[in-house]
Amino acid sequence: MPRSIRALASIATAAAVFASVVATSQPAQASFHGLWNADNSWYQGDSRIFTTSKDALPSYYSDKISSIRNLDSVAWVLFDDKYYQDRRFCIRPGESVPDLGAPMWKFNDKTSSVMRLNTASCSGYVPFYY
Repeated sequence: MPRSIRALASIATAAAVFASVVATSQPAQASFHGLWNADNSWYQGDSRIFTTSKDALPSYYSDKISSIRNLDSVAWVLFDDKYYQDRRFCIRPGESVPDLGAPMWKFNDKTSSVMRLNTASCSGYVPFYY
């Protein structure tokens, strides 16, 4: 068999092996846990995820949160002021608030601290949803 045909046969075999591996492999799944939040309502704009409590959000996050999703197994509390002060709302695991500026909350661009609780319950904190 001429050298060029053997080379093509080798390439074809390698391509077939690669295709079978790709076809049977599962894509990597990103797994996030924590309080996901975005600068704008309806999950638009810059976003970030908090995985631990923050008693004073850095200035580039403070008072800029407009929508949230709790991707954690425990509840989180958002506070109007630093050091867990003033108005507060709790979000339970799996819940989302697409517009913190909605009339029932008026909490758009207000969050200055966040607390991760040790339970899925709001433990006496006022929840976003009843």
